[in-house]
Amino acid sequence: MNKNNIGKVLPILTAGLLTLGSASCTRDFQEINTNQLQPTDEILNRDNIRNSVYLPDLQFNVVFTALEGTNAVNDYQILNNLTADSWVGYMAPTNDKWDGKNLGQFYFDVGWNNMGFNCIIPRILNPWMQTRDITMSGETKNEEIFSIAQICKIMGMQKATDMFGAIPYSEAGNGSFTVPYDSQEAVYKSFLKELTEAVDVLYRASGRKLVVKDYVYNGDAAKWARLGNSLMLRVAMRTRFVDPELAKKYVEQACAHPAGVISSVDDQAQIDQNSGVQTLNSLHVIAESYDDTRMGASIYCYLTGYRDPRLDKYFKPSSYGDYVAVPPALPNTGDAYKVASKPLTKQFGPTVWMRASEVAFLRAEGALAGFAVGGSAKELYEEGVKLSFAEQGVEGADSYLRSTAQPAVFSDHIRSEYSAGA
Repeated sequence: MNKNNIGKVLPILTAGLLTLGSASCTRDFQEINTNQLQPTDEILNRDNIRNSVYLPDLQFNVVFTALEGTNAVNDYQILNNLTADSWVGYMAPTNDKWDGKNLGQFYFDVGWNNMGFNCIIPRILNPWMQTRDITMSGETKNEEIFSIAQICKIMGMQKATDMFGAIPYSEAGNGSFTVPYDSQEAVYKSFLKELTEAVDVLYRASGRKLVVKDYVYNGDAAKWARLGNSLMLRVAMRTRFVDPELAKKYVEQACAHPAGVISSVDDQAQIDQNSGVQTLNSLHVIAESYDDTRMGASIYCYLTGYRDPRLDKYFKPSSYGDYVAVPPALPNTGDAYKVASKPLTKQFGPTVWMRASEVAFLRAEGALAGFAVGGSAKELYEEGVKLSFAEQGVEGADSYLRSTAQPAVFSDHIRSEYSAGA
């Protein structure tokens, strides 16, 4: 071949190779440019992974709990252990260690109060909004998962409105930087309407297990419907003194609904290891790692005076061998009360949302108000006591109910001058 012919052939060969290379690159383009470590839309939509991806975060913030770390524990301590627990005398701090803002001495620090607002509302609403946007639009719409999210949201937000009154609610999540506040009356009425809708959706799904990442009931729609009705009962009973007709309507609706309310220990709402996740029990960390809480004087008087067999399920004996409680409004006493009785907890024990015994007591209160709740006040009160004994795994409820014992007079084993009548 002469030089002239070689010059003509080379461009042809080069063009052919480029064409082959181009065709090869185009054919494999999508595969080459797909991240093999990132889930595709098809994978995310499978088994409702996308629909329930934010649900665990929402559930962990109903009652603050976490897989690890202390952030949730600290929030639980300020919002529960140092406030409600101390105010009613169920538990008490061992010492005046928070100078100038000791909630155990009934002093509410503004910063801690504000932190409570910022903890509950954003941490509940943010994962709820994400779940709403995913489950209530597009091809992945799923009313059952959204209904579970609704119940979780109301479980958390009821605490917020009971603490702070008016809160941002109906307009939250609409994309505005300024969200108007709703009155507590409006919030409560919205709760009842939303719960009605959620329960009906979940009741229609009863009989099948929902495919959802759910750490409370593992996708059991029937149990979620019962929790929804039980929460409706709680919400409605808290309106009975301001709006008796509203309370009556929704109390009777919850109790008459075919889904029912929580009535057995197995149905109580909680996050525990049975759901496939191991979360830290916040109270355990406070009692054991922080060493910050002990038995309060009020619960000591009730449990010891009534000779309640649940005592050793709730608290540990003190180093003296019996039960020792801390009086309210404790001044600075150093380590004197370190020997007092600690709450009996487990590191990975359940984080309880709602017990069957509470539901029975709510129904008993409804019966006292003249509402149709499926039993008399006496029957339902006694049922609540028996359920509480069953929840703690102890016997003796019948003897307890027959007892005429009275609460004990508080006796301080550490500082006798703090005893009642001293």
